[in-house]
Amino acid sequence: MKKRWIWVAVGVAVIVVVTVVVVMSQSKPKAQATTTTSTTSPILSTTSTLPQGTTIPYSVTNNARRDVSAVQPCTKSADLWYFHGTVRNSRKTALKYQLIVDFVTLSGGTVLDEKIINISHVAPAATKSWATSGAPHQVNVGCVLVSARALPVS
Repeated sequence: MKKRWIWVAVGVAVIVVVTVVVVMSQSKPKAQATTTTSTTSPILSTTSTLPQGTTIPYSVTNNARRDVSAVQPCTKSADLWYFHGTVRNSRKTALKYQLIVDFVTLSGGTVLDEKIINISHVAPAATKSWATSGAPHQVNVGCVLVSARALPVS
């Protein structure tokens, strides 16, 4: 009976190692950081690409997912995919928002492009529009709002 448990433990360890190797081999390096500013009114946001190795920690205090809406599906125009929505400040103080959006393949969820959207000063109970574009020259793209953070206006 003891030998059987040893073989089960070895089998589980092999499965874990293989899974880690497969996951790590599928990750793609992200593009270096770039920044663009939207000039279309009333959308007041900036968009940037996450640099490789960026970690944005989750924070219960800063979680603003309930304040953000996105219009689905994202749409393609020329060679870019566009994704937009609104943010409504549900708190009693002015905030700025940071959204993370992924452009993914419809077939498997592979991330093709990732953007950070920074929305400056949003007064309490106010609503602002946001928009971003990405995944140039791609087909069959879906857009996902990955994260929404509310931060104090400094």
